[in-house]
Amino acid sequence: MSWRPLLLVAVLAVPAAMRAQEVEVYSEFRRVGADGQIVEADRGGKPREILSPPVPRNGYATFNIAIKGPAGKPFHVYVGENPEGIVKTTLYRVAAGAAVPDAIEKIDSPYSGFLPDGGVPLVLDVFAPATLPVRRVRIEIQLSVDNHWIIYPMELRIQPASIPAQLITTGALLDPKSSVVENALAAWQPVLCTKPQRATTAAGTIRELVRRNALQDIGLAKKLETRHTAEKVRNGVTQALGASNIAAWCGQHTFENPENYLKLRDFLYKLATEGQ
Repeated sequence: MSWRPLLLVAVLAVPAAMRAQEVEVYSEFRRVGADGQIVEADRGGKPREILSPPVPRNGYATFNIAIKGPAGKPFHVYVGENPEGIVKTTLYRVAAGAAVPDAIEKIDSPYSGFLPDGGVPLVLDVFAPATLPVRRVRIEIQLSVDNHWIIYPMELRIQPASIPAQLITTGALLDPKSSVVENALAAWQPVLCTKPQRATTAAGTIRELVRRNALQDIGLAKKLETRHTAEKVRNGVTQALGASNIAAWCGQHTFENPENYLKLRDFLYKLATEGQ
């Protein structure tokens, strides 16, 4: 989708009373239900504000999106990039009818339809190529309802960290009714706790994207172990997850706020810059 620099001017010119539509963007750990709200299993703690998220090279970042507006009104959703085509974006529609959002279907940008009660939950997947230099890339979620525009801008921070080309799949996918972050934690359990666990799959689901992103983190951690030490990396990972050591985390590896997992990712990205 091409860049639309004039849309912000158009949004500012719309009277407040006419701007009932909304675009809300959440991390991968805050699934959005058919009512436009974060599902109960993923509500713990205060959601992070998604404005300038980090994205590793040769890796993905995933976002949950809530599109809201007057029921029955026609809408159009666009994904804008600047510079255009520098990253790969994929937009998904969350399947309707399920008690908990999980199944997703790839859709094109622009995506059009009529707003149902509650809104439209979407998922945005962003891939940064391995050859992309460390820089910032602007992404916009652009929503038009009755020719009135709302823009949600994000400035992606492309990281020095680069995900290895080959990743090993670990961890069983949990029931969709569980907090979605548990799928990321399950991927780490065989790595940190040396507990064999049969990996399961659920293609075309939010759970699979969350687990894939955790496998990226595991691959990066193993790569960093060759530059630092396994002890330094793994202790740093467990401390970022809120445990004093690996044994403590393996005994109790849950936390109230699902986005506490992002502290692990922050640690890995920071460690990847040391010595550069």
